[in-house]
Amino acid sequence: MTILDYVVPWAREGEAYSEGHLEYAWQHPEVLRMMSNENPLAPSDAVKEAITAAVEMGNRYPDPGDRLREKLAEMNGLTRHNVLLGNGSTEIIDILLRTFAEPGQEVIIPVPTFSMYERRARCNGIVPVLIPMTHEFDLDTSSILGAVNEETKFIFLCSPNNPTGRHIPIPIIRKILDLGLPTLIDEAYYELGRKPRTCVPLLDEFPNLIISRTFSKAYGLAGLRVGYAFASPLLIECMDKVKLPWNVSILTFAAVLAQLGDIADLKQKLELIVAGREYIQAELSTIPGLKVYPSEGNFLLIDGSGLGFSSNDIYEAMRDQYKIQLRPMQAHHGRDGLVRITVATEEENRACVEGLKQLFSNGQ
Repeated sequence: MTILDYVVPWAREGEAYSEGHLEYAWQHPEVLRMMSNENPLAPSDAVKEAITAAVEMGNRYPDPGDRLREKLAEMNGLTRHNVLLGNGSTEIIDILLRTFAEPGQEVIIPVPTFSMYERRARCNGIVPVLIPMTHEFDLDTSSILGAVNEETKFIFLCSPNNPTGRHIPIPIIRKILDLGLPTLIDEAYYELGRKPRTCVPLLDEFPNLIISRTFSKAYGLAGLRVGYAFASPLLIECMDKVKLPWNVSILTFAAVLAQLGDIADLKQKLELIVAGREYIQAELSTIPGLKVYPSEGNFLLIDGSGLGFSSNDIYEAMRDQYKIQLRPMQAHHGRDGLVRITVATEEENRACVEGLKQLFSNGQ
């Protein structure tokens, strides 16, 4: 026996979520960060002041977050009993898996999508059943329905989807919810849509529906780590038993409450992202042979395979020649040639567009 023999198989054999792209970015500050769907604007003065004041209470355990739960519930026509708080929406994903599935059981994940669903499933000993989307990134609904069996315990859906930027039509969501299986609709990019769409109105109709959101994207608080879920009070109560106590810090509570009160700052962030997204899409759409997919998030997906470029060709050339880090989509189970671009500042967006135009005009 070695010490590894005492480690559960899924911890020995599973694959952790890769943070290599972030490690590279922190080690190379000269490279533009357009790979992780971060907001390019720093927290507002109101948020900074709230954090500074909250430091005085750093010797105390955090409160249960009822003020924030009440505020989020009020904003969405719910009660605080419909709200669960997480250390980012990534913790919500992990809580859901541990609430609904046992090792060896299955969860359904349409791909390409956020790779965290698969990574956290495997690290919990749960089997991810990956259902490829169509070539144009529609859900293959019949294959999803056909994959359900007695071992299926959960379904992950992301809308708008990362990395495709597409909403899932409500009739399709209804058809999947009709199965009765616990189903997540990940609305991480909800605020960024041209016309924001949410499944919150479906909560009363479908007790198996869970919705997650985050403050990492539109609000620009990725480093402070806070996400949340909406569900029936019964499911929230069960999930609350699974989550760790004190999972959101005093500093984060202060920051988020200040951010929610700073409407002007959110408006500025949204306007910057929407304008940048439209600029990048319009400019890159002029490149013959390059496929640019419309998006409802703070990112755009491009396909350079028609120009003879692989995902890694684009990623490495942009990183090494133009000092811009984008995100190849292999980890998301995207086909070769797909690269995701995070919308950044006006200057950074221009640099990215010019770099890609030069790259594609020069060829391989």
